[in-house]
Amino acid sequence: MARPRLTDVLRRPVVVAPMAGGPSKPELVIAAARAGALGFLAAGYKTPAAMAAEIAAVRAATPEPFGVNVFVPGLPGADRKALDERLKSARDNNRFLDKRIADLEVELLDQNGRTETPEMR
Repeated sequence: MARPRLTDVLRRPVVVAPMAGGPSKPELVIAAARAGALGFLAAGYKTPAAMAAEIAAVRAATPEPFGVNVFVPGLPGADRKALDERLKSARDNNRFLDKRIADLEVELLDQNGRTETPEMR
């Protein structure tokens, strides 16, 4: 399955924005894609394994482009040990996601539409 070019993605007239906390499930993204919109999965409160499964579900259902909104919720605490554990977890998740991204042939774009590499994150 060929990946759409960025210019094709930007021509979509409607963006179904990611909504953390539940509504942005694969079914919504698939329906949006089939209707000609650009749907987004919300990844902020989900594990890397859960996101890999959701990305795979959307890819299996439609060849249309879609996005994944990734963010880290909350601020790190002042507890150094807790912060170190959180940073280690984030690094482990990034390694897992980098591998999954490569496996799924997902193209990451920065805010200017340029292809992002693991070294940029």
